[in-house]
Amino acid sequence: MLYVGVYLFVVTLWAIWLTLRDKRAARRGKWRVKERTLLLVSVIGGSVAMLITMHCARHKTQHAKFRSAYR
Repeated sequence: MLYVGVYLFVVTLWAIWLTLRDKRAARRGKWRVKERTLLLVSVIGGSVAMLITMHCARHKTQHAKFRSAYR
């Protein structure tokens, strides 16, 4: 049970970090995180953290791929 908790904690931090990194890169016109990577991290356990981070940072909330994945 401890391993599951640690796994989810790490994936949650990774999801938050990737989302914020992509938002920052978008603002600066730099290299972006692939949407496939964001969706993969979401699928493997980071969906709740990524959803909250996306809404707080107002990032990718209008993209159809991300709206359908979270509705």
